[in-house]
Amino acid sequence: MYHGSICASIEFMEPRIDGFGDGPFVFATPNFVSALRYITPHKNILCFGIIAGKAVLIERNKGAFQKAYKNISGIVYELPGNTFKLTKLSHGTYYLSQERVQVARKIEITDVWQKLLQAKEKGLLDMYEYPYLPENYTINYKSGFEKIIRKFLIKTSKLQQFYRNFCKKHDMN
Repeated sequence: MYHGSICASIEFMEPRIDGFGDGPFVFATPNFVSALRYITPHKNILCFGIIAGKAVLIERNKGAFQKAYKNISGIVYELPGNTFKLTKLSHGTYYLSQERVQVARKIEITDVWQKLLQAKEKGLLDMYEYPYLPENYTINYKSGFEKIIRKFLIKTSKLQQFYRNFCKKHDMN
């Protein structure tokens, strides 16, 4: 299992309440490319999913890929998978653990954008630059759910800044 983060000194993943009030959980994914997407403060300008077992990244507006990932560094943490269960929440289905999870390995990512391009070249990722979308896929920017997500992401960006400051203050970078 994998967990992407901008914080570089995590030894144990502690269960946390997510932005929707679910949890506390540790979130992880069995897909390394999926974990890469969490190493950015700009998740709200992209759509991500797994279609037919392959990671798919969709640009919501022109230039979003580079803004979100170019020259962004972080860590993908490898975690033992024995405590994670595929769980349906109100906002999606995720691999979750309710237990504290010790990090098995840290994989340093110096430039997420370059790592995503490598994944694309290896056939592990499909990337759709704005305005292109996968076949039979639509984004309704005006739906109620999208509005809720946008509000959540605005709040999340403030939390991410708080988290970065916390990591710096406690020498966790």
